[in-house]
Amino acid sequence: MLPILLLTIEDQEDKLIFENLYDKYKDATMRRALKLLNDHQFDAEDAFQRAWSQISMNIDKIKCREEAAIATYIMKTIEFKAIDIANKNKKYRKCFDSTNRTPQEVVSDELVYLVCGRVQCETIVKVLQAMDDKYKDIMMLTYLYGFDVKTIAEQLNMKEKTVWTRLYRGKALLIEELKKRGVTDE
Repeated sequence: MLPILLLTIEDQEDKLIFENLYDKYKDATMRRALKLLNDHQFDAEDAFQRAWSQISMNIDKIKCREEAAIATYIMKTIEFKAIDIANKNKKYRKCFDSTNRTPQEVVSDELVYLVCGRVQCETIVKVLQAMDDKYKDIMMLTYLYGFDVKTIAEQLNMKEKTVWTRLYRGKALLIEELKKRGVTDE
């Protein structure tokens, strides 16, 4: 695949940069695609190829960025391609009716944004990283990456109701921890 992608890049310097990035991230991106697509090899390879094709087309835009930004771009690209493939291949979809939730199950996003708006990003990330993985992953996928509950449920292979519950509990834990650190919703 690499030789074909290199043919799409005209500049020799860009080819070298792309080849180095490909060598460095190919294994990580394939593992990520496999994880997101529940170890379906064919779909993971499809996502992998589509992601690296997009990366090769945008090499001139990303080559001058910091290493962390490039890594984030590469991993987000593979995630979005995997999600696209999962959504296209999903034949049956169940929708969780959010109106079935009780008032106790709802911690409003407005409250989360209000509280988080008063805190530096580093503090929020530290609080999220300290959370139990089952809450942290869903909180990060929702608030940092912008995925909806349905997509998260499909990608993590769990029920939407479970995602809603963990999102609710995660928001409550986040607000509670921020309040302990002196941040209020007033």
